[in-house]
This record gives sequence, C-alpha cells and structure tokens, in this order.
Amino acid sequence: MNPFLTAGPAPVIFFMRNFWMKNRIKKLILVVGVCLSIGSAGAPLQARDVEVNINIGAPPTMLLLTKPYVYVAVGIPYDIFFTGGRYYFFYTGNWYWGPGYNGPWAYVKFRALPPGLRKYKIIQLRAFREREFEAYKDKGPRYNGKKFTGVEAHATPRNMP
Repeated sequence: MNPFLTAGPAPVIFFMRNFWMKNRIKKLILVVGVCLSIGSAGAPLQARDVEVNINIGAPPTMLLLTKPYVYVAVGIPYDIFFTGGRYYFFYTGNWYWGPGYNGPWAYVKFRALPPGLRKYKIIQLRAFREREFEAYKDKGPRYNGKKFTGVEAHATPRNMP
C-alpha cells in the first residue's frame, strides 16, 4: 500500500522528515544559494556602472596638504584631490579618477588609490583641507604653501587596474 494515498497528514510529515534528513548539507547549501540569488536579483548598480557628472565652472585652486602630501581643491563643494598626475574625486562613498578637475571620472577601487589618499579616511582629509584653506584665506597673498590652479582635461581616462 502506498503511504501517500492514505488519508491524514502523517505520510506527508514522514516524507518531509526523510527528505530533509538525507543529505542535509547539500540541501542547506542549495537553500542558501537560492536565497542569495533572490536577494541579489534586485541589487543596485555597482559604482563602476555609474556615470559621475559635476559642474565646477572656473578652475579651482589646489592647495598642498603636507600631511598626506596630496593637493586638494578648495572653495568648491566637492572632494577633489590631485596627486601623481591624476585628479581623484570622492563621491557617495566611492572614489573616481580623471585627467582633469572636471573629469571625465572613472571608478577606482580603494586599493588602487595612491597611498596619500588610502592612508586617511575622508573625514580626516576634509579636516586637513579645511585647516589649509583657513590658512590660505587668512594669509591671502602672503600664503607660502604650494598651490596651483586646476587643469581642465579633454581626454577620457582609461580604467585603472
């Protein structure tokens, strides 16, 4: 007699218990895999899929921050840094690089950042910037730190390794 043709919940419970007791590890891995794939189906775009456009207008003044030894744009509402011949832009928790202060910007993995930017958190870099900008404004023409005016780029950056 087939136990699944009899009335009552007992055969179903018997089947389910035996089904889950055999090869539990394989089934657990399968269930976890299905849950992860369902959870990532609606995931947002990764940072490298995002196009970043900002409009700065006039070239910003770039001041040297001696502690991390990078230049930083001052007088603009963006976190733009310059080191090693490239501009770096921090935006929405991600880093981008470009050939000029106006971009175009390409996503940069954190581990690919120059040491001066990798060593400090963005909060610290902003504090360094504010301190140097205050000195620049207070001293005016007597400011003796290194500075330059940002350079606009017309080239498209290649993706960094």
